[in-house]
Amino acid sequence: MPALIALLASCTQDETSDPLAAVRGKTYEEQADYIMTLYERDDPEAGEAFVELRQRGPQPNVRAYAAYVQAFWLMKDDRRDPDEVLAAFETVLRDHSEVPHPRRGTPLGEEQSFAEALEVARAAVEHAIGKMAPEIEASGMDGEVFRLSDYRGRVVMLDFWAHWCGGCVEMLPWEVELVARLEDAPFALVGVNGDPDLEAARALSVEKRITWRSFWNGPGGAEGPITAEWVPRGWPTIYLIDHTGRIRHKQVGRPGVDGNVDYDELDRLIDELITAALDAAGA
Repeated sequence: MPALIALLASCTQDETSDPLAAVRGKTYEEQADYIMTLYERDDPEAGEAFVELRQRGPQPNVRAYAAYVQAFWLMKDDRRDPDEVLAAFETVLRDHSEVPHPRRGTPLGEEQSFAEALEVARAAVEHAIGKMAPEIEASGMDGEVFRLSDYRGRVVMLDFWAHWCGGCVEMLPWEVELVARLEDAPFALVGVNGDPDLEAARALSVEKRITWRSFWNGPGGAEGPITAEWVPRGWPTIYLIDHTGRIRHKQVGRPGVDGNVDYDELDRLIDELITAALDAAGA
């Protein structure tokens, strides 16, 4: 990240306003680094630069990488139509299938082929705001199998968490208070635990006063079967699911940082969903 920021700061005004000038005469690594600086931005001009490079980039691999990173850039925005994101990845596969994977890694920091990136996008679409939450059926930390749909009719906060995750641990006191406050409401906090050592996680859960159920993601920890299906972009990841099973809010990281809503706003969102659940039940 510091290197990308330094690179962006070093660009001339002409380079930042003219993406073709920014990549002209550069090595491919320099061109790819410039494209990644666009990924770090959230302004409309970055989107326009992606289009310019995707359509008029000087080499096929530059055009391919611009299209590829633009798809991830679109996926960053949870407000964007998920079908638009999926279409962007499918365009990469359709228009650039003859280009070898153009550069090590992706904006997510992983080694992925175009086809693998499409699977990530499909997972993002399936778990987008407004979509029905896909089923989870797995063993809990208590060893008993249960399902996410067992909580249909209640508002669910689904929390991908682990004891090795500092932000997750920081959230625990608020979560303990949340569960106590909503004890009599149609609400459930359900975790997906990413600790590889189940016995150690159980002991720590007792120490931290965790009373709610969590699916266990298996001995692979963060790389278990549930995360392979849901593809969270970080820990913690929080989903708010309404009483019908539809995703209404999601955020990566702890509340109040990196643009996330804070604890008070999360409380308000949860309370709104609970009110809707009670109204639907005629309570």
